[in-house]
Amino acid sequence: MPGHRLPAARAELAARAGLADLARSSYDEALVVCSNAAEQRHLERRRADL
Repeated sequence: MPGHRLPAARAELAARAGLADLARSSYDEALVVCSNAAEQRHLERRRADL
């Protein structure tokens, strides 16, 4: 399992719960370890939407 999925899931749940700071830091954590360009773009878009 790629290492970015857990922080990405945490980010999504935090965003849905209105915890923007936790969501941002979790997206940042996911972006550091994500090696797939398409998934990186998705994570960047989700982070920017916060």
